[in-house]
Amino acid sequence: MLERWIVLGCLLLAPPASAQARRLTFAAAVHAAQAAAPQVLVATARTTAARTESGVAGIWPSPQVALGTTSGTARLFASLFVTLPVFGQRSTAIDAADAQARAVAAGQDVARLDAGLAVGEAWLDLWQVTAQGEVAREAADRQARLLAIAVERNRRGAVPRFDVLRARTLAHSSRAEAEALDASRDAAAARLSGLLGADSLTTSWQTEGLPPASDDTPTTAEVERLVDIHPVVQRAGLQVTASQAVIRRDKASRLPLVGIEAGTNQFERYPPPNQDFFVTLRADLPLFRAPLVARADAQTGQAIAEQNALRLEIRTRLWAALADFQAARRRFTSAVHDILPSAVEAAELAAQAYRTGGLDLTAVLAAEQALAQARLTAALATAELGRARIRLDHAAGRSP
Repeated sequence: MLERWIVLGCLLLAPPASAQARRLTFAAAVHAAQAAAPQVLVATARTTAARTESGVAGIWPSPQVALGTTSGTARLFASLFVTLPVFGQRSTAIDAADAQARAVAAGQDVARLDAGLAVGEAWLDLWQVTAQGEVAREAADRQARLLAIAVERNRRGAVPRFDVLRARTLAHSSRAEAEALDASRDAAAARLSGLLGADSLTTSWQTEGLPPASDDTPTTAEVERLVDIHPVVQRAGLQVTASQAVIRRDKASRLPLVGIEAGTNQFERYPPPNQDFFVTLRADLPLFRAPLVARADAQTGQAIAEQNALRLEIRTRLWAALADFQAARRRFTSAVHDILPSAVEAAELAAQAYRTGGLDLTAVLAAEQALAQARLTAALATAELGRARIRLDHAAGRSP
């Protein structure tokens, strides 16, 4: 595999960087996106907000104070009422909030995984359009050299002016295509910058290095393990756990909420003067809370069904991504090792033969066209192999 990259790197030369160009490797792009991509920052903020719910759920009921007077006996009475959730209402509420916070926090791993895929594909888009521009630029250079040969042979009277006009038309067409791809490269760079974070907005990004194409693919035995530890499946499992904690919280809410009231009556209007103290035990009667438990049961069933559906979806996606990667690898091998070397040699031989009068222009242009197509096929196959690699990593729940 290393030899393939060396060959491709020699054939698809990167354009020279301008003074303002900012080079970016694939690994650096993924790392930046997983740290500062907008969806990652949103997921982090949601986690921070969710973790505050534990403190809210654990708030003790506020004590109640009563002050007053009567027209008959005491001139002043005062009381203090304190609610005591002694039957687990508070602890189960905290547990439910903690479980829900863990489910929300798992969304950060999912956001980082999705950010890696998005920025990886955007980086590959930029790499591909850059490679296409280099193919067009190389084709334009070769067409320019061919035009010079045609002009020289026409000057000597060896070929008609038609050859010069035809070669000039193709040279200008190739140069225009290269310039158009330069503009497309700026658009791809802008799309990439938006995924790297707010501080990276620029059109001056340029890719550095080659796309990922590791042969480290999961085996059949590893697929089920990868499905079970996939961040999406893990988050779904935590959502099931959170729903079960909500059931326990709502069941505890069906138990009486006990409170104690203590007070005193002071300054009796009629003798004999005395001080009257009292203590009262209160309890609410939660007779109408059964729908809360029924709702929590239904939500738990929904979470379990969603987890099972996600498990199947991830398994299917992983098998499909594995097959796509193997197909892309075969196309890449054919394009780089079989097609491209032959096209390079054929174009060189054709150009030499035309220079000496051994071939006509039509045959030479056909060889040049075949070479340009072979270079383009190699570039596209390389980009597609990289996309298949990162999609396989995403389906496996791994960082690209």
